[in-house]
Amino acid sequence: MVLETTVLTALVIGLTEVVKRIGVNSKFLPLVAIVLGVGLSFGLKFLDVKTVNGAVETVNGLIAGLMSMGIWSGVKATLGK
Repeated sequence: MVLETTVLTALVIGLTEVVKRIGVNSKFLPLVAIVLGVGLSFGLKFLDVKTVNGAVETVNGLIAGLMSMGIWSGVKATLGK
């Protein structure tokens, strides 16, 4: 579960950056990250990655989305951008 969440977080960070560069307003990026996290989490379930049930997938996706936004804002604040 930890490895899955770590991989999801990295994917969500990258995909959120892609969405940002496409031109989506930055105030919507947290929502985009959460949707991507939950979507990717369910996607991994359908690719037959070991999971327990749909509720765990949703929680993993939320964790990945929220972690990615926290990591992003932390790095942004540290670099002063």
